[in-house]
Amino acid sequence: MLNRSLFSIAFLFLGIMPSVFAQLSMPEVFSDPMVLQRNEPVAIWGTGADPGKAVTVEIGNKSEHTITR
Repeated sequence: MLNRSLFSIAFLFLGIMPSVFAQLSMPEVFSDPMVLQRNEPVAIWGTGADPGKAVTVEIGNKSEHTITR
């Protein structure tokens, strides 16, 4: 009985998680060979997030937090 309940919870969790993480996407311009100008502001954008969600962007050892619109 415990195994069946545990399996049901795991199945539900695994079914929900990909849809949560798969929604956010960024343009292909943000990729490994991208070069950024030193000491200049960088605009970061993407699609797929619901308004009002917290997002953290990390570049190198720096990170910024914002709320989606």
